[in-house]
Amino acid sequence: MHCADGVLRCGEWTVGRNATRLAIPAEGNSRRSCDAHSVTYEQTIVLASMTPPLRNYTAIESELRAMLGAAFDGMTIEAGHSPRWRRMQLVLRWEGFAGLLPEERFRKIMQVIPADYYEQTLRGAVFFELTADESIEQFMGLPRSDDVVDDEPRVIRMLDTVGFFNALRASLGSAPAEACGGDLSAARRLLRARGVPAADVVTACLTFIRHGAFCDCEALPLSDRLASATRPAS
Repeated sequence: MHCADGVLRCGEWTVGRNATRLAIPAEGNSRRSCDAHSVTYEQTIVLASMTPPLRNYTAIESELRAMLGAAFDGMTIEAGHSPRWRRMQLVLRWEGFAGLLPEERFRKIMQVIPADYYEQTLRGAVFFELTADESIEQFMGLPRSDDVVDDEPRVIRMLDTVGFFNALRASLGSAPAEACGGDLSAARRLLRARGVPAADVVTACLTFIRHGAFCDCEALPLSDRLASATRPAS
């Protein structure tokens, strides 16, 4: 689920995917007011869940289909108020999401949705980018980049051991941006070809995403940055 970038982020609140109790401000509330008036905040949450904001969800579905249809052929879109999250929920189903991590899926749709439309209409909504037969609970169980922080030094050593960045550089050639497919498909292919276990391929991709690289040409410059991150201080 996403409100912004891979975990549930609404306003300044962040809720991890394994949280059992959510404390999410009602749409329009700020963290400052919630901190100062905790009792009023909890009352506001109850009222927000009982009285969803007036929105034309059918119009939002239609607008999103018009924006996303060309890039995501066959995508279905459902918009509505979620009592569970106490805000607008968007469920986008597309077979092309198969094999992609949640943050990759969100990045793909946000590259197409105009920024001004997102700010005016969608900010604060919870996004679920699902395959055709994937449930919300299954999606929420997928790993995120925040999950691999502690494992990063080991992953960087593994990438160095298998010569990953040299292989990626050779694969993309002299014009990486032109050779890049807009995703991490070359990275995945090269890691698998070098015998890297499937779980470590996922962890490596999450490490790239954590450092802002969502595609092969964005991952390439991480070579020096990741190496310096694990180099002992002199």
